[in-house]
Amino acid sequence: MRPSSYQPQEFQAPWSVGNRISTALLTVILLTVPCVVALAPQPRARGWAWFGVGVLWLILGGVALFCVRGYALRHGELWIRRSFWWTRIPLSDLQDARVDPHALRGSVRIWGAAGFMAALGWYYNKRLGRFRAWVTDPARCVVLEFPGRTLVISPDRPEAFVRALGFEPQPPRMSL
Repeated sequence: MRPSSYQPQEFQAPWSVGNRISTALLTVILLTVPCVVALAPQPRARGWAWFGVGVLWLILGGVALFCVRGYALRHGELWIRRSFWWTRIPLSDLQDARVDPHALRGSVRIWGAAGFMAALGWYYNKRLGRFRAWVTDPARCVVLEFPGRTLVISPDRPEAFVRALGFEPQPPRMSL
């Protein structure tokens, strides 16, 4: 099946239990820290503490802007829904698509975020090499291989996503 003949389809980006717990904990911390700072006994210390709180909120707010909200296949492209925009990836040179619930196992984050809303950014592991991830549930990973690059995403229906790309889902490969 050629990318231009894909039927438009949408897929959700469900959050794993671990993702929900870590996001909830970070949110509680972010709501608690300003209260602790406001009650600090030394007024001079409050200025630097508020600066730190502000930096934390900016960083985590930035991560929230880039969170993954869903995926779509449209016009021969993968569309990744973000908070306020879509990231589009042409699929014309897609070589392989497979379900791999162990894709993130043993990965090292090169640049990006993990544990707050999603695993986003550039990662490396021995099996996949260097790859880009937009993952909200590691158990639902789909690996997309292109010449010279690999992407990992986590649609709600991984097998259906792989089929929609014209590939037949295979049993997951054993991880090393």
